[in-house]
Amino acid sequence: MTKLALKWTILTMARTDETRFIQASEIEGRGTDELLWRIPAKRMKARREHLVPLPRQAHALLDEIEQLSEAEKSAWMFPQTTNPKRPISENRMLYCLYDLGYKGIATVHGFRGLASTILNEQVTADGARRFDADWIELQLAHVEANAVRGAYNAAQYLVPRRRMLQWWADFLEDHEAVGKML
Repeated sequence: MTKLALKWTILTMARTDETRFIQASEIEGRGTDELLWRIPAKRMKARREHLVPLPRQAHALLDEIEQLSEAEKSAWMFPQTTNPKRPISENRMLYCLYDLGYKGIATVHGFRGLASTILNEQVTADGARRFDADWIELQLAHVEANAVRGAYNAAQYLVPRRRMLQWWADFLEDHEAVGKML
Protein backbone atom coordinates (compact mmCIF):
# COMPACT_ATOMS: atom_id res chain seq x y z
CA MET A 1 0.00 0.00 0.00
CA THR A 2 2.88 2.38 0.78
CA LYS A 3 4.43 1.78 -2.64
CA LEU A 4 1.09 2.65 -4.26
CA ALA A 5 0.80 5.80 -2.13
CA LEU A 6 4.26 6.89 -3.28
CA LYS A 7 3.36 6.23 -6.92
CA TRP A 8 0.11 8.15 -6.55
CA THR A 9 1.90 11.09 -4.92
CA ILE A 10 4.59 11.46 -7.58
CA LEU A 11 2.10 10.87 -10.40
CA THR A 12 -0.29 13.60 -9.18
CA MET A 13 2.29 16.01 -7.72
CA ALA A 14 0.22 15.97 -4.53
CA ARG A 15 1.26 16.81 -1.00
CA THR A 16 1.61 13.92 1.44
CA ASP A 17 -1.57 14.77 3.37
CA GLU A 18 -3.57 15.08 0.17
CA THR A 19 -2.60 11.49 -0.62
CA ARG A 20 -2.99 10.16 2.91
CA PHE A 21 -6.58 11.31 3.28
CA ILE A 22 -7.90 10.54 -0.22
CA GLN A 23 -11.25 8.73 -0.40
CA ALA A 24 -12.74 6.98 -3.44
CA SER A 25 -15.60 9.50 -3.53
CA GLU A 26 -13.10 12.21 -4.58
CA ILE A 27 -12.44 10.49 -7.91
CA GLU A 28 -14.73 11.51 -10.76
CA GLY A 29 -15.07 10.24 -14.32
CA ARG A 30 -14.21 6.59 -13.75
CA GLY A 31 -14.24 4.70 -17.05
CA THR A 32 -13.71 7.88 -19.09
CA ASP A 33 -10.78 9.83 -20.46
CA GLU A 34 -11.75 12.70 -18.13
CA LEU A 35 -10.64 11.12 -14.85
CA LEU A 36 -10.41 13.81 -12.17
CA TRP A 37 -9.45 13.97 -8.49
CA ARG A 38 -11.46 16.65 -6.67
CA ILE A 39 -9.69 17.44 -3.38
CA PRO A 40 -11.97 19.23 -0.90
CA ALA A 41 -10.94 22.71 0.25
CA LYS A 42 -10.73 21.60 3.90
CA ARG A 43 -7.79 19.32 3.02
CA MET A 44 -5.88 21.85 0.98
CA LYS A 45 -3.14 24.07 2.40
CA ALA A 46 -4.72 27.18 0.83
CA ARG A 47 -8.25 26.00 1.80
CA ARG A 48 -9.42 26.04 -1.83
CA GLU A 49 -10.81 23.04 -3.69
CA HIS A 50 -8.15 21.57 -5.96
CA LEU A 51 -8.81 19.71 -9.21
CA VAL A 52 -6.25 17.19 -10.43
CA PRO A 53 -6.77 15.92 -13.99
CA LEU A 54 -5.52 12.35 -13.93
CA PRO A 55 -3.45 10.70 -16.69
CA ARG A 56 -4.34 7.30 -18.12
CA GLN A 57 -1.77 5.58 -15.84
CA ALA A 58 -3.99 6.58 -12.92
CA HIS A 59 -6.76 4.23 -14.12
CA ALA A 60 -4.80 1.03 -13.47
CA LEU A 61 -3.23 2.47 -10.33
CA LEU A 62 -6.68 3.35 -8.97
CA ASP A 63 -7.94 -0.17 -9.64
CA GLU A 64 -5.03 -1.61 -7.68
CA ILE A 65 -5.39 0.89 -4.83
CA GLU A 66 -9.15 0.40 -4.53
CA GLN A 67 -8.85 -3.37 -4.60
CA LEU A 68 -6.50 -3.25 -1.61
CA SER A 69 -8.39 -0.58 0.32
CA GLU A 70 -11.71 -2.37 -0.22
CA ALA A 71 -10.11 -5.57 1.08
CA GLU A 72 -9.25 -3.61 4.22
CA LYS A 73 -12.85 -2.33 4.37
CA SER A 74 -11.60 1.20 4.81
CA ALA A 75 -12.98 4.60 3.88
CA TRP A 76 -9.40 5.62 3.06
CA MET A 77 -7.75 4.68 -0.20
CA PHE A 78 -4.47 4.31 1.71
CA PRO A 79 -5.45 2.78 5.08
CA GLN A 80 -3.14 1.62 7.82
CA THR A 81 -2.75 -2.14 7.67
CA THR A 82 -2.95 -2.45 11.46
CA ASN A 83 -5.95 -0.12 11.78
CA PRO A 84 -7.90 0.29 8.50
CA LYS A 85 -10.16 2.88 10.13
CA ARG A 86 -7.22 5.31 9.89
CA PRO A 87 -5.23 6.53 6.87
CA ILE A 88 -1.56 5.66 6.56
CA SER A 89 0.57 7.51 9.07
CA GLU A 90 2.07 10.93 8.43
CA ASN A 91 5.59 9.56 7.93
CA ARG A 92 4.93 6.13 6.40
CA MET A 93 5.89 7.15 2.86
CA LEU A 94 8.97 9.01 4.12
CA TYR A 95 10.13 5.97 6.13
CA CYS A 96 9.66 3.84 3.04
CA LEU A 97 12.06 6.15 1.17
CA TYR A 98 14.50 5.80 4.09
CA ASP A 99 14.19 2.01 3.90
CA LEU A 100 15.06 2.25 0.21
CA GLY A 101 18.28 4.09 1.06
CA TYR A 102 17.15 7.66 0.35
CA LYS A 103 17.52 9.08 3.86
CA GLY A 104 19.18 12.50 3.53
CA ILE A 105 18.81 12.30 -0.26
CA ALA A 106 15.10 12.51 -1.04
CA THR A 107 11.76 13.25 0.61
CA VAL A 108 8.19 12.69 -0.50
CA HIS A 109 7.62 16.45 -0.61
CA GLY A 110 10.69 16.64 -2.83
CA PHE A 111 8.72 14.82 -5.55
CA ARG A 112 6.89 18.12 -6.06
CA GLY A 113 10.12 20.03 -6.58
CA LEU A 114 11.39 17.35 -8.94
CA ALA A 115 8.19 17.51 -11.01
CA SER A 116 8.24 21.32 -11.09
CA THR A 117 11.88 21.42 -12.17
CA ILE A 118 11.50 18.81 -14.90
CA LEU A 119 8.27 20.34 -16.26
CA ASN A 120 9.71 23.87 -16.21
CA GLU A 121 12.80 22.70 -18.13
CA GLN A 122 10.86 21.15 -21.01
CA VAL A 123 11.09 23.04 -24.29
CA THR A 124 9.84 22.35 -27.80
CA ALA A 125 12.10 21.95 -30.83
CA ASP A 126 11.92 25.69 -31.47
CA GLY A 127 12.96 26.51 -27.89
CA ALA A 128 9.53 27.52 -26.58
CA ARG A 129 8.39 26.36 -23.16
CA ARG A 130 6.39 23.15 -23.42
CA PHE A 131 4.40 23.85 -20.25
CA ASP A 132 3.21 27.23 -19.04
CA ALA A 133 4.44 28.14 -15.55
CA ASP A 134 0.84 28.92 -14.52
CA TRP A 135 -0.18 25.33 -15.27
CA ILE A 136 2.67 23.95 -13.19
CA GLU A 137 1.98 26.26 -10.26
CA LEU A 138 -1.73 25.49 -10.37
CA GLN A 139 -0.99 21.76 -10.44
CA LEU A 140 1.12 22.23 -7.32
CA ALA A 141 -1.85 24.11 -5.78
CA HIS A 142 0.29 27.16 -5.17
CA VAL A 143 -1.46 30.44 -4.43
CA GLU A 144 -1.00 33.27 -6.92
CA ALA A 145 1.64 35.66 -5.55
CA ASN A 146 0.00 38.65 -7.23
CA ALA A 147 -3.10 39.21 -5.08
CA VAL A 148 -4.94 41.21 -7.75
CA ARG A 149 -4.30 38.63 -10.45
CA GLY A 150 -5.27 35.86 -8.05
CA ALA A 151 -8.53 37.60 -7.21
CA TYR A 152 -9.55 37.86 -10.88
CA ASN A 153 -8.06 34.76 -12.48
CA ALA A 154 -10.14 31.68 -11.68
CA ALA A 155 -8.81 29.63 -14.60
CA GLN A 156 -8.25 25.93 -13.92
CA TYR A 157 -6.39 25.16 -17.19
CA LEU A 158 -7.76 21.59 -17.02
CA VAL A 159 -7.15 20.73 -20.68
CA PRO A 160 -3.49 21.82 -20.82
CA ARG A 161 -2.85 20.49 -17.31
CA ARG A 162 -4.29 17.12 -18.37
CA ARG A 163 -1.85 17.07 -21.32
CA MET A 164 0.98 18.12 -18.99
CA LEU A 165 0.19 15.42 -16.43
CA GLN A 166 -0.04 12.83 -19.20
CA TRP A 167 3.42 13.89 -20.38
CA TRP A 168 4.65 13.64 -16.75
CA ALA A 169 3.11 10.18 -16.29
CA ASP A 170 4.67 8.98 -19.56
CA PHE A 171 8.03 10.44 -18.47
CA LEU A 172 7.81 8.58 -15.13
CA GLU A 173 6.72 5.36 -16.83
CA ASP A 174 9.60 5.57 -19.33
CA HIS A 175 12.14 6.17 -16.55
CA GLU A 176 10.68 3.38 -14.42
CA ALA A 177 11.05 1.00 -17.38
CA VAL A 178 14.69 2.04 -17.89
CA GLY A 179 15.34 1.51 -14.17
CA LYS A 180 13.92 -2.01 -14.36
CA MET A 181 16.21 -2.83 -17.28
CA LEU A 182 19.39 -1.84 -15.41
